[in-house]
Amino acid sequence: AKHSAEIEALTDKLSLEKKTRLEAETRNNDLVEKMRNLERDRSELEHQYMNHKRSLNDQLMKMMMDHDELRKQLVENEDKNSALQQEMSNVSRSNERLVDDL
Repeated sequence: AKHSAEIEALTDKLSLEKKTRLEAETRNNDLVEKMRNLERDRSELEHQYMNHKRSLNDQLMKMMMDHDELRKQLVENEDKNSALQQEMSNVSRSNERLVDDL
């Protein structure tokens, strides 16, 4: 009877330790799964960030190219405007001479 009680106590202790170990393994597995999910989320966010950064860089490059093109057009238009003003001035002087000759 004495040994039977000891065996029963040891059996209960062993069962409790197995249950505790199983609960710890379950918590550990849950934590591992959460860490995998967090890592997957972090990786996805990094991917989204890089895509967004690339898109912004592409937009910036396009804006800079558009700006350069507009600046070239401005210079060309200023040159054309200057040439037209010179031509208008020449025509005006020519007209004044014609009026004076009359």
